[in-house]
Amino acid sequence: MGVSVPGRLGKATVRNKLRRRVKEAFRRFPPEVSSGQFVFIVRRGAAAATFSDLVDAMRGLFKKMALQ
Repeated sequence: MGVSVPGRLGKATVRNKLRRRVKEAFRRFPPEVSSGQFVFIVRRGAAAATFSDLVDAMRGLFKKMALQ
């Protein structure tokens, strides 16, 4: 699992926080879903999103991919 956070989203502390939040949201899914290889590219809206918003967005992506 990889997370790409562009530099334009903020300084290193902000980018690292976003990266940690995305990784934690990914860990909350069952092993059947989280056992694949994924790359998440964080966009501007993620900086203002709550953790539950990130989990819901990830759930929607997995449903589109028919993984959940």
